[in-house]
Amino acid sequence: MTKEELEQACQQVSKLRADLWGVGGYRPVAIYSPNVRTRDGALIKSAGKRPVTNDWPDLARRDPPEAVVRPPHGMALNTGLLCGVLIGIDIDVLIAALVKEIAGLVESTLGPTPLHRIGRAPKLLLCYRAEEPFTKLKTAVHMMPDGTEAHVEILADGQQFVGFGIHPDTMRPYEWPDRSPLDVPLAALPVINAMTARDLIGAAGELLRAAGGIPKTPPETERPAARREPRKPEDETFFTRVNDAALAALERWVPVMLPAVKFYQNKRTWRVTPAALDRNYEEDLSFAPDGIRDFGDDHGDPNGRGLTAIDAVLEFGAAIDAIDAALWLCRQLDLAPESLGWQARRTSGDTETGDDHGEIKLPPGPKPKRGSRARTADPSPGEGNGGDNGKRRPPAPAPAARQRGRRQRRRGWRRRRGRAYAGRQSGAGAPAQTAHRGDARSVKRL
Repeated sequence: MTKEELEQACQQVSKLRADLWGVGGYRPVAIYSPNVRTRDGALIKSAGKRPVTNDWPDLARRDPPEAVVRPPHGMALNTGLLCGVLIGIDIDVLIAALVKEIAGLVESTLGPTPLHRIGRAPKLLLCYRAEEPFTKLKTAVHMMPDGTEAHVEILADGQQFVGFGIHPDTMRPYEWPDRSPLDVPLAALPVINAMTARDLIGAAGELLRAAGGIPKTPPETERPAARREPRKPEDETFFTRVNDAALAALERWVPVMLPAVKFYQNKRTWRVTPAALDRNYEEDLSFAPDGIRDFGDDHGDPNGRGLTAIDAVLEFGAAIDAIDAALWLCRQLDLAPESLGWQARRTSGDTETGDDHGEIKLPPGPKPKRGSRARTADPSPGEGNGGDNGKRRPPAPAPAARQRGRRQRRRGWRRRRGRAYAGRQSGAGAPAQTAHRGDARSVKRL
């Protein structure tokens, strides 16, 4: 593409995005063009469908959206449409007859829609309008008799789909066979609600299985509630009780730790978008009474990486270790740690520490990260902090750690004394030495 052709393409994309917002009420998103490369020559992953920035949902929710205000970049000429009010029912199936059957199910349930988008035929996406915002729903991925994979997704709040530009697989333009969002305003689309969407996904899954599809992964919307085996008395610890109490009262601590979290009444879950966590993923972090799941950094688990409440505070909060996280949760839940089995003893510094006789077991989870990225710190002074007048004291190390620290300090003091003595013996021409006496801030020139 010549420079003149690129400038002309940028002007066309700029007008397209302005019309989508000004005429149709849609919120455009800047998407990388297919096969674009970084300055180092490396292909950009998922180019053709990937938004340019990590905070693209926030930029698209501005009035006007950022993609309307900012001139298009030559590497990002595809245009996506933000979902939320807009809903995209994506029939990701390569069997034409089955696509037609599922599309007929959708339109017979919700009413016909004027907007059908085709990227890689016979796959099809149908556009609707949400009665109230809800999160993405999807069937399981099914292996079909012809060897292809198939599933159906309802793209909702916090998602996007590409509406205009070049498809990365076919290298042909996206098509709107009947009418396009430039012709039909968002307010004119048929309505869908969360309950109907869930029923629709269940019915679509039945059609996939009736066509011979075998589920490869459990469907997110049909996953049964987690069944917890009753613990043996010897397995009950302070930490397990804190985790259970935290799951039973998510509203007491999740919004404090992550102010950007949103509550979805239809699924009784709290969700945080990747943009709010400054992560380059498409899936959310989910907090529900039956468990905490990270669908972005899922570690290969199709149902998301499982976390305990203490794990979540360690990873996304400001705690420095598991004890710190557990005590912070107790403060937010307004529970006395002793009521959950916390046994503490006092040291000479009047600092609370856990017993070291093995009655408290640390829960499995990621190792504490000092200085890790955290969206929020502990609650402000005086708010749910257990009556400590806002003065938060980090827990002291365990006795073994204190003994190691004393030995290390003694060895360091002996080494410094030895260097100072050697400096005095070497005379005036020797390099100057320093020695720390008592307080580490008190330095004497020798």
